[in-house]
Amino acid sequence: HWTATEFLRDTPWPTAPAIQDAYTERERMRAAILAQMEPYAAILSPPCSITGFRHRERRYEVAGKSISQFAAMALATPWNLFGFPALVVPCAGSSVQLIGHPFEDHALLELGGQLGSQDPAQ
Repeated sequence: HWTATEFLRDTPWPTAPAIQDAYTERERMRAAILAQMEPYAAILSPPCSITGFRHRERRYEVAGKSISQFAAMALATPWNLFGFPALVVPCAGSSVQLIGHPFEDHALLELGGQLGSQDPAQ
């Protein structure tokens, strides 16, 4: 993807200790999310912090401020990094993001199918 190519080109390579520290911190954060999520089937979230945008746009005006694509997509990014399945489904004339438990993709897809098939007038 073009954003990954730009990121890799413009970012210095991390050291081995920095990578180990990042993995340790990621696992600590993942465990905390799993503990908080345990009583729930899924998390419901907006898929993006802004409305739809043009392909390859990188900056967006929000409330008079310019934000980056990374900031705009910050609601979707962590789930990939933590290994949680996530999907976006249409809902009530817009769309929502559903985040499920790791390795329970089937349950998330079933929930997404139920949510996406709801009548927007309801």
